[in-house]
Amino acid sequence: MQNNNVYEYINITNVVNQLHLKKTCTKGCNIYAICPFCQSSKEKNGYLKINTIKNVYMCEKCGLSGSSIDLYANLKYISFIKSLYFFINYNINYIKIKFIFKI
Repeated sequence: MQNNNVYEYINITNVVNQLHLKKTCTKGCNIYAICPFCQSSKEKNGYLKINTIKNVYMCEKCGLSGSSIDLYANLKYISFIKSLYFFINYNINYIKIKFIFKI
């Protein structure tokens, strides 16, 4: 039996576009964007390294990391569950999520 994971179905690239993060460059499967979590500091901004294959992000400056759902939840100041419901309600891969959770 195949091990399905909800993170595989919510594409982090869609989340980055939805949140209008400022992308700086793309290298292979990685997108680099200015980190919205540490940009308010007076020091040089950190950069989010966004892996589009694994659907994860990480800022080497502030250390924040997580999944596509975590990224949305952290920037919108909502819980993980509310973030997941957002994606279901706005039809981002709704059918695949419905299948995984057998809703």
